[in-house]
Amino acid sequence: MVVRKIVLLLVMLAFYGMSVFAGNMVEVDRAVLKIPKTANLSTHVDFYEGKQRVRFAGGRVYGDKSVHFMCLNKGGSKKGDVVWWSMDTPLESPDAYRAFTIVQYKDEETGRYFYGILCWNSMDTRYRSYLLGLNKDRTKMNEYINSDNFREHRELHLQSGLFEKDGSLYVWFIDWAVRSQVPPVYYKLKWSEANQWIGYDYIGTQRP
Repeated sequence: MVVRKIVLLLVMLAFYGMSVFAGNMVEVDRAVLKIPKTANLSTHVDFYEGKQRVRFAGGRVYGDKSVHFMCLNKGGSKKGDVVWWSMDTPLESPDAYRAFTIVQYKDEETGRYFYGILCWNSMDTRYRSYLLGLNKDRTKMNEYINSDNFREHRELHLQSGLFEKDGSLYVWFIDWAVRSQVPPVYYKLKWSEANQWIGYDYIGTQRP
């Protein structure tokens, strides 16, 4: 009996340490944010987590030589906005993105929301991808995934993307110039309930 209880406990611990993404992630909403060409304009798109509004904004400030892109906690009329996450790039940089595709995902098992961000330097070329999400206490926007941290992006400078398939999230990398000869590579994202963080497994060149 004692042995059975120990085995059952180990199985339960293994289960709760597994990814809760498996089959539970769905796309809720998406939007494209285009950076205005004029320096004194900005634009934004809003997403909702229940009654809470999450805003992504981008643009250029007059006299500033950077492109600004950020995620804001909209505080309403009584509280000011709080910058949860931001990314600024010099205008001369090849990473001075012209548009951002933002996809809101929801884990139907936990009710938590995540935001996949695809960065475009033109409307047909993706270079960087992110996955953001609020922490458990909803006080901080975590940057769970940054494609710069993968070897394919850091060393090989491949284009990157992020997508959902059958309730799971994946990151991919591709050399677009030789895509007919060299296949893309894929990673499957997984959530650790114990660490409250996202990891990933390399799954090869076969698209899920």
